[in-house]
Amino acid sequence: MQTPSISRWPAPSRIGRSVCGVALVLLLAACGAKSDKTATQVAAKVNKDEISVHQVNFMLQRQGSVAPGQEQQLSQEAVERLIDQQLALQKAEELKIDRDPQVMQAVDAARREIVARAYLERMSSSISKPTAQEIRQYYAAKPLLFAQRRIYDLREVNIEATPQQIQQLQSKLATARNAEELSAQLRAAGLRHEVRQSSTAPESLPMAVVDRVASLGPGQSLVLTAPGGAKVVYLVEARPAPLDEAAAAPRIERFLVNERKRQVFEQDLKALRAKAQIEYVGAFAQAPADAASSPTAN
Repeated sequence: MQTPSISRWPAPSRIGRSVCGVALVLLLAACGAKSDKTATQVAAKVNKDEISVHQVNFMLQRQGSVAPGQEQQLSQEAVERLIDQQLALQKAEELKIDRDPQVMQAVDAARREIVARAYLERMSSSISKPTAQEIRQYYAAKPLLFAQRRIYDLREVNIEATPQQIQQLQSKLATARNAEELSAQLRAAGLRHEVRQSSTAPESLPMAVVDRVASLGPGQSLVLTAPGGAKVVYLVEARPAPLDEAAAAPRIERFLVNERKRQVFEQDLKALRAKAQIEYVGAFAQAPADAASSPTAN
């Protein structure tokens, strides 16, 4: 049986963070520059450029709800951040950083993601919220997430290895009695690994492994595939932390709405693919049709 996979975003490099940071400033400033054409109010002037009230309001909207009495302070803070962005943009343009190939690619990638997500939100805006009955049914169907919810204290061993090395280690992974014993065996084998402690709620686990983690007793372990190697999880303790239906209802509603958005978007994308002329070229010419993945709503 194939073991479930836990995927993690790789940590960005320093260069990558720098490029993305510059790209974000350029993209935000570019979007703001376009909106200035219809803005009639100016919040600040930065050398030759203007920052509009429209830009300030947009930044405040992204922050969410504002407590009464804080509007003026938050507006002023938003103006200061926009001034910093504009100064960074002006210097970047002076140094021609905005023409750097990596920055241009990052700006294009950010634009594609923003516009695609906006399309997803607009297309799924008419999705209905789940009914109270649907929420109750989901609550009853997932006791490990709610009525029987527990917090798991885990010892995790993250191993860097090839599939062949993992295959050779299967016996050791299965027989090591704890994380420390496995760590000693991995050191002897010359494999890089990391041992860490964590407290994890079931909703933070991949749905495919919730039942398996719940079935573990103290000291028992679970082997999972992971990018670049494997993860061995040892259960230290499981502490009851149930959620009643009232407390769980908002979480369930968000999950069901997002799940409906995902399904609608995947159906729409499937239809778009069916109508489009898609040709794989070069090294990608042999790409299987089912290798394409669809973005999901968060």
